Amino acid sequence: MNSQQIDSLSKSAGEVNEDFHQLLALFVELEENDLEAFHPCQFVKIIKTLKSRFEAALYLLLLYLTPAIPDADSQDQFKTWFIVWNNSIISAMQNFEHVVESLVVTP
Repeated sequence: MNSQQIDSLSKSAGEVNEDFHQLLALFVELEENDLEAFHPCQFVKIIKTLKSRFEAALYLLLLYLTPAIPDADSQDQFKTWFIVWNNSIISAMQNFEHVVESLVVTP
C-alpha cells in the first residue's frame, strides 16, 4: 500500500463521519419541519457517497491488509467477515434509499 492509498483510507474515515453528521442534520431538519418540504435527493446523495467511500475502503483493506495477516485461516475469516459486512451495509443502504423515496409526498 502506498502513501497515497494510506492517506486516502485515513481521510475516508473523517469523510464518512462527516456524511453521518450530514444525515443526522437532515433528520433533525425533517423532524422540525413539515414532511411536505421533504426532498429525498439529499438523503440519497449522501447514501450513494457513503456506498462509494465504503467500497473504496473495503477494496484497499482486502487488497493490502488481508495478505499481511500471517495465518491463512485468519485471512479467510477476515475476508468472509468483510464480505458479510459489505453485503449487510449495502443492503441497509438500499433499504434506507427505498424508505426515503417512499416518504415523498405527492400532491
